[in-house]
Amino acid sequence: MKNLFCSGVLILTFLFGFNSAFAQLISSSNQADYLIITHPNYQQAVEGFAEWRASKVLEVMTVSTDEIYDEFNSGGDKALAIIEFISHTLSNWTKPAPKYVLLVGGIRHIPARLVAANLLEETFVSLDHYYSVNINENDIIPDIAVGRFPARSDEELENMIAKTMRFEDGFYDIDYKHDVLLTCDAEDAVLFESDVETLVDKVLPEYLRVKRIDFRDDSPNHGDKADFFNAIDEGVVWLGNYFHGAPDIWSRSDTIKSEDFLNHKFTNKPFIMFANSCKQRYDDHDEKSIVELLISEPDGGSVASVAYAGYTWASTTKNMLEEFHKKVFAHSIPTLGEVFLAAKQENDSEYNRRFALLGDPALKIPNLQKAAVNENPVALAEAKIYPNPVVDNALLTFNMIEPGDVSVDIYELTGKKMISVAGDYFQSGRVDIPLKITNLNTGCYICLLRINGEVSSVVLNKIGY
Repeated sequence: MKNLFCSGVLILTFLFGFNSAFAQLISSSNQADYLIITHPNYQQAVEGFAEWRASKVLEVMTVSTDEIYDEFNSGGDKALAIIEFISHTLSNWTKPAPKYVLLVGGIRHIPARLVAANLLEETFVSLDHYYSVNINENDIIPDIAVGRFPARSDEELENMIAKTMRFEDGFYDIDYKHDVLLTCDAEDAVLFESDVETLVDKVLPEYLRVKRIDFRDDSPNHGDKADFFNAIDEGVVWLGNYFHGAPDIWSRSDTIKSEDFLNHKFTNKPFIMFANSCKQRYDDHDEKSIVELLISEPDGGSVASVAYAGYTWASTTKNMLEEFHKKVFAHSIPTLGEVFLAAKQENDSEYNRRFALLGDPALKIPNLQKAAVNENPVALAEAKIYPNPVVDNALLTFNMIEPGDVSVDIYELTGKKMISVAGDYFQSGRVDIPLKITNLNTGCYICLLRINGEVSSVVLNKIGY
């Protein structure tokens, strides 16, 4: 085996037979931040993606499954061989140990760990969770962020790669109307809608543009399948689904099926999806599930998804999803995989191990506060704070294009509201609102303005004397 270096990427290529390969993978001198484990069919196709990830100041190593099976042959158990390899890198390679693992290939190419199940009619469930566990330690708590590109063809892999790169590098150029879309099944609506209300009221920051669609007819947020697809086309950053489900069906009420997605012409506005729903799995050799369809969609669909691979009850996974969202919008953890890992570490259970991340675990989480700051609605043209930085007092100035209700709130970057400055009705023309921020600590804040439903933000920098 020879080492080929390209833009910080180490690609292990089989050249000289088994013994040389063994020496390369087992060596403690190896070091990587990001492991790409790929089926040989995709090894060449993934090279460009590896170089792009390496350009983000990561040491990237690409290894084929054949190389792993040759070295870590656990009696023919391919999934266990991969587990042993990942655990070996965590325990024995040069530090810092890998932070991310990306599995490249569908279930035919890279198997998931088959685990006995005891819920409802399930017998076994295929899980990627166990790839994240270091078996050299005496626990089952995950240790590394693992994601999967569940590609079944070169074309699907190219779609996933291109969409990931565009989302991360060009997010702020995409016109999204909604930050979060939350959908609820009509069946067991009390349970699902209660979970969503808790998420909105207690977890999601107030600056987010949240749209709800409840399939329950008498809900104040009622909508149907057409409303769902219309919102997707308008642009949704985070799509959250709370419903009964199956691999090819979402919701038991206004049912959304695989063919609905196949027949829909997506706008090029990819989203991150999370689902508190049963059987969003990816282990059928013959039929693609909805989560697979969405991530392989070339124009839009999902760039990544956090979804449940087996059967569950919503009540058992509620805390996991709430913790996941707290960490997402705290902006203290930069990547989707690290947030997913941290939420699972703090909420480990048999049920939460069934959550899987389809997509790149190193995907950067977009800062929706920054997106809001970049917005410039007509109603809030030329909004500015003077002076800025501010010691104690400043003036917020903006132009009202038409009369309307105005509210101004100041938030920490974590999303915590610190001050409600004003709530009043103003005529059109220039508006000046005094800001008194003596009690705020030194730091950066978001000044959020709402006028007649339009939202914009201005960064406020508080300094000391």
